[in-house]
Order: sequence, then structure tokens, then C-alpha cells
Amino acid sequence: MSKKSRRGLTRRQFGKLAAASALAASGPAFLFPNKARAAGKTLKIIQWSHFVPGYDKWFDGVYTKEWGSKHDTEVIVDHVAIGEINARAAAEAAAKKGHDLFMFLSPPAAYEKQTIDHAEIYQEVQKKHGKVIPLGEKSTYNPKTKRYFAFSDSYVPDPGDYRKDLWEK
Repeated sequence: MSKKSRRGLTRRQFGKLAAASALAASGPAFLFPNKARAAGKTLKIIQWSHFVPGYDKWFDGVYTKEWGSKHDTEVIVDHVAIGEINARAAAEAAAKKGHDLFMFLSPPAAYEKQTIDHAEIYQEVQKKHGKVIPLGEKSTYNPKTKRYFAFSDSYVPDPGDYRKDLWEK
């Protein structure tokens, strides 16, 4: 049986609440919380160092501080280079310890077994903001297990640009 915190939330419920709240920040990534490790009064987030330095300053110094104060939780945010986020996730998943939330640029289906089902997060976001675009939903839902393993908080198409004249004969 799961233990309840002072506010009546189970550890799993707290993890889901923390994940849903982090989504409101509209960070440029995908999230997956580490199997409800957000127990107690600390939430540890890891994300890539944003190419707009002001975003990290706002997220770390304003958004997470306000959210943490509102929820009586210390929020710790660590940043790594974008090329290191996947290796860091693999290491922490293998060790079964580390950060509670990972913010990725792409949906990490490989970690489905280490995540909570994000269905409740999708339902809550849909109530507040409307239906998620099909690409975001399909890239984080496994139809075989019928689980959402992540939440796509944004999607940016990055079409390739090329000089047409270099390809013409």
C-alpha cells in the first residue's frame, strides 16, 4: 500500500502532479518522471542547456521557485549539454536513481518501463488547454502497452534548408 504524505497525496500522485505542473512551463522538451521518486519536498529536474540563456534563467530562477514555493517543494534544476542528455538518461535509468523529471527534445520510448503512465497528464492538459496535436500524442503513446510514456509539451518542425541551385544539373 502506498504511503500518504501530509497533504494526502501518494508518492505516485505527487510525481504525476509535479510532472503536470512542469508541463505548464512550456519548456522545449519531452518529459518523463522517474518512477514516482518525487516523494517528500524535493523535485529534481534535468534538462538541456537552452540556446536562449534567458530561458534557463527564467525557468530556474523564477518559474521553479514560484512553483516550489506554492507547493512547499524545493526544486533543483540541473543542465547538461544537449548532446549529453540521452547518455545521462541511460545512466540514471540503469542505476534506477537520479532525477525525477527529464526534459528531452524527442520522445524517449526506450525508457517506457521506467516511467509512470502519463494518461492522467494528457487528460488534465486536455481539460485546461484542449486536445494535443496528433503528432505529439502518437510520439508518446505505445499502442501495444496502451501507455503514454512521456508528454510532448511542444513540437517544432525543423525542415531542412538547401540551395536548390547546387542540386540542379
